[in-house]
Amino acid sequence: MNPQALRMADFTYALPDERIAYFPLAERDQSKLLVYKDGNCSNSVFKDLTAALPDNALLIFNDTKVIQARILFIGEKDTIEVFCLEPLQPSEVIELAMGTSNSCVWRCLIGNNKRWKDLPQVATFNDGTTTVKLTAEKLRKEDDAFVVKFSWEPADLSFARVLEVGGKTPLPPI
Repeated sequence: MNPQALRMADFTYALPDERIAYFPLAERDQSKLLVYKDGNCSNSVFKDLTAALPDNALLIFNDTKVIQARILFIGEKDTIEVFCLEPLQPSEVIELAMGTSNSCVWRCLIGNNKRWKDLPQVATFNDGTTTVKLTAEKLRKEDDAFVVKFSWEPADLSFARVLEVGGKTPLPPI
């Protein structure tokens, strides 16, 4: 399947709250491990991974991080939550989109959308070293999401830095 064709609806399914791990185990090597071998699935734990691997197996480690793509615009009466899904302008690669300065356009989910009127949302964030004034303008609805234009001051910051200062890590609700 073409990754560009994937949409949020492709990942919508019932997942009971008790099946979600909100925090890692204190003893990380005791994390559950699903092993598929010879057409059969079995349960194991991560510390026994080497027993499940064939000789000459190649392990590739993924050291990617979850970006702080959840932005809260807190108003006097309501809070609007904007969750950045994918960059639209620039859209070539995520590195380019995260490195852009001044403004960008993203496909987003919006929590409490009914409370967001036609005016842009504005928030000021400070992480102790940097202060960012972020403006979000809802451009249009597109399928199951919205197209949102972000602009910020100081304009020379990258969007990655803006999210570091003002964004939050997206987690399932507790």
